Amino acid sequence: MSGSAHVPFAIRSSENQAAVSLEYAKNKGFTGSAFSDPYFTTADDVLKKKILMEYKEDVVENPEKYQKEVFDYYMNYNKDFNEKKLIAVRYTGDSIFNAGVLLAAESLKNHGNTVFFYVFDYCNPDGFGPIGNILPFKGSDEMLSPISQLKISVPTHCSELRYILGEGVYSKFEPNYQDLEMMDYMTTAFTNFAKYGNPNTAGLMNWENYELNNDSRHFHITFPESQMRQEFHEGRCQFLKETNKRNKGYLEIFFGKNN
Repeated sequence: MSGSAHVPFAIRSSENQAAVSLEYAKNKGFTGSAFSDPYFTTADDVLKKKILMEYKEDVVENPEKYQKEVFDYYMNYNKDFNEKKLIAVRYTGDSIFNAGVLLAAESLKNHGNTVFFYVFDYCNPDGFGPIGNILPFKGSDEMLSPISQLKISVPTHCSELRYILGEGVYSKFEPNYQDLEMMDYMTTAFTNFAKYGNPNTAGLMNWENYELNNDSRHFHITFPESQMRQEFHEGRCQFLKETNKRNKGYLEIFFGKNN
């Protein structure tokens, strides 16, 4: 723990360790009870803070209305206790990446492009290298501890790049058999798209074009079998996509207007 080297004892009792931890917390802004102090917050507190930061006067008209609308949607989205603990994580991914992907696909299609929409949902849990020790999402479906988030085998941001470029990105790429199979699949799809404007290979995949009237339908890429799926991130992003269309920045960038 940062700062603990300054205390005058090397072997600490539990009481002394608690005292050191308390001093460290106070140094970071803790002022009272861990159950009431803003520095020690629950998932819904974290969610509320993130929404307050993202929906301000310069982003939307009547920000309080939007903040409540988004907060209520995510808090009521899933009543499961374990899912509740991940709600701020879900919102962060949706607001930074997922809803924007839907908006980008829609814009590209509206401007006459052929769009192939996909979700890459494959990872080797043993391939994260040293960073794997700090990732909360790696391994199998099990609880890390009674108060921590779920431990889930999922890819991270940029995971697919190692299967397209053969570079590790976040660790040295030492592929196993499945990794090599996925690498062959991805390089084939991207090469086909670059050469022919279509990622499909007859008999290997059935990747449908993105359509505006069915904009959640996408190609779900995983091992051993990829397929078209109807629902994109459990439907959450449709809500944010429509909300973001009232975002002043979106209106100016996509439509050249700010009102």
